[in-house]
Amino acid sequence: MPFERFGRHMKAKKGFLYYTTCFITGFAILVFELLSFRMLAPYFGNSSIVIGTIINSILLALAIGYYLGGSIADRKKSHDLIYQVILVSAVYIFLVYLTYPLFLKSIAGMPVIAGSLLAIVVLFFPPMILLSFVPPYLIKLISSKDDIGISSGKIFSLSTLGSIMGGVFTTFFLIPFIGTKISVLVSAIILLLLGVAGLHSGRLLSLAVAFALLSPFAFSARSESKIIYQDESVYNIIAVEQDEDIFYLKLNDNIGHHSVTINDKTLLTGTYTDMHLLPYLFVDAKKVLVLGNGAGNIMMQVAAFSQAAIDGVEIDSEITRVGEAYFGLALDETHRVHHEDARVFLQKSKEKYDVIHVDLFAGNPYIPFHLATIEFFQLMYDRLADDGALVVNYPRFIENDEQLSGYYLGTVKKVFPSVIASDEALYVFKKEISAAELRKVIGAEKPIGTMFIVARDALRKFRDVEPIPLSFSDDLAPVEMLTYQALKR
Repeated sequence: MPFERFGRHMKAKKGFLYYTTCFITGFAILVFELLSFRMLAPYFGNSSIVIGTIINSILLALAIGYYLGGSIADRKKSHDLIYQVILVSAVYIFLVYLTYPLFLKSIAGMPVIAGSLLAIVVLFFPPMILLSFVPPYLIKLISSKDDIGISSGKIFSLSTLGSIMGGVFTTFFLIPFIGTKISVLVSAIILLLLGVAGLHSGRLLSLAVAFALLSPFAFSARSESKIIYQDESVYNIIAVEQDEDIFYLKLNDNIGHHSVTINDKTLLTGTYTDMHLLPYLFVDAKKVLVLGNGAGNIMMQVAAFSQAAIDGVEIDSEITRVGEAYFGLALDETHRVHHEDARVFLQKSKEKYDVIHVDLFAGNPYIPFHLATIEFFQLMYDRLADDGALVVNYPRFIENDEQLSGYYLGTVKKVFPSVIASDEALYVFKKEISAAELRKVIGAEKPIGTMFIVARDALRKFRDVEPIPLSFSDDLAPVEMLTYQALKR
């Protein structure tokens, strides 16, 4: 009788370990999957093309792991094997932690699909296959012929609950508070401790605990000498780069920049944002809206030339904080920033604006599809004053690519009667006005100083946009695919 009680106790203890193992590996799978989006974003962006490549590749790795786990379980039933597999996955993830920035930088020049696919195969395939090996193998370890159904249900239920917890933990704690790289290390440490605990090795456990305690001191310093600030928010990987006395804001990838230090004398940046000042030569603005406020370039430049009250809309509050810290963004009662999605803001707002500025890139070179459709521009039409002007930073970064810009221009033209394009911006109006007429209006103002420079540069390739039989809608907006195809050319 005592032997039976001891046997039941050991079986219950082992069952608890197996169920805990299933929960933790499910947790680790989703943590690592969510981190993969953040790891690849600085090098390949976060378009739906990259996201789709990641998700489908990881699903393939999971399918392979499930098959191997079930197949090997039928041939070899071993308690130690499952934890050896977990240990190998922990070691591999630790190697990923050490090497992924260098590896991703070395392949960043590859085409988006090929590069992101190679990154997934090298960085994520092996650990995902190893971790998904666990659930079917555990079913074999804990089940008998009579209870295989309930055992399978428990294992996959716990694995799914672990994944849910991993998703919540990564979204609301790991990414916002400790960042991607340390989160990868945390995943490796959790799996290492689990693997050692399962093998019941006191010596290995001591080494694993020592590694877990010492690893925070091994966090590598930033290797980019020009990067003076780098952090992660819920929405973006944010970096500030310094070149002599000029700061640049970069988001999610290394293509272009989103804000730059404004020259103290001319109040210009030498970038496309300068062209957003043109309407202040002919619009008496009392209220202004900036969609995609970033670190505040457009807001600050407008404030220097207009007494208008300015509402900025920026989904990421961390970017606003960086703007205040590095780019001189000064907020007060008349210069405010609303932290929400631009389209959500427009849907809720009842205000009329004399000038609306649009600078909505989710990390160059992609525009979020819902911010490039007829329905989105209709919302701006409703919020724009009758004599007002809309200034748009539009996708024109690829030489001789007419398809992407054609779709975008066609979309705007379907909503607004007057669309005038220059090299750096679109100038859009609710009233009928041609490029030639607007040129005369600007000339009559006789701009001087900074505004002369703005007018001269904006007027170089002033042209009317004629109706184009192409457009994006909420139902069909292949923005990212067209961008990807344009980048390939």
